[in-house]
Amino acid sequence: MEGCTGTGKSYLACCLAKQACRMRRSARYIRLPDLLMERDELAATERSNAKILRKYARYEILVLDEWLTEDVNDVDISFLFELIERRYAAKSTVLCTQYTPAEWHGRLGGGVQADAMVDRLVHGAVRIDLGDVNVRKLLAEKK
Repeated sequence: MEGCTGTGKSYLACCLAKQACRMRRSARYIRLPDLLMERDELAATERSNAKILRKYARYEILVLDEWLTEDVNDVDISFLFELIERRYAAKSTVLCTQYTPAEWHGRLGGGVQADAMVDRLVHGAVRIDLGDVNVRKLLAEKK
């Protein structure tokens, strides 16, 4: 899902995850910055990335909010590549972002892993563009 701030990306993604849970599917919502912080905290306790990768690869639906809104480093890119690779063609991943897929490649460092990630994420994807109307602002003006 893509769109400007306040268009309802997170809201809609959470609705999808809640419906999946109602249908007895495993689902998880997490902000990308929080996922990377969780990974860093586990690394600080000298555990490998394998545990967190297994954890997030197992959900049938994974919502990653704030996809690439902050800069990612090479370690982050490698971690995200492994997560996307483990989920590819087996599980559904919902990305909430303000960037188009054409912009992802550069934000992911522009290398081979960026090529592979974008290809896997875009292949067979359903894109929902929520546009540029800030619903929060619109609703606040109506009050």
